[in-house]
Amino acid sequence: MFGDRIVAVHAKDFSINEGKFEFVPVGEGLLDYETVFKYLKDTKPYINILMENTKGTFIESGISYLKGKYEIIVQ
Repeated sequence: MFGDRIVAVHAKDFSINEGKFEFVPVGEGLLDYETVFKYLKDTKPYINILMENTKGTFIESGISYLKGKYEIIVQ
């Protein structure tokens, strides 16, 4: 809907625990990053991705996870 006006993406992940929505470290939840990255790679291949709510020891693993998911997407 926002198309070419998107300038950054906030990478957040989530899970459902006992029926409640909760944020979890990037790559440890239910978000389908392959679908999101397919869209981004087709429309905004050089967009900035911000890892919102990712802290401390999860930063490096989150970066690796996102890079891995982005790299496997074929244009």
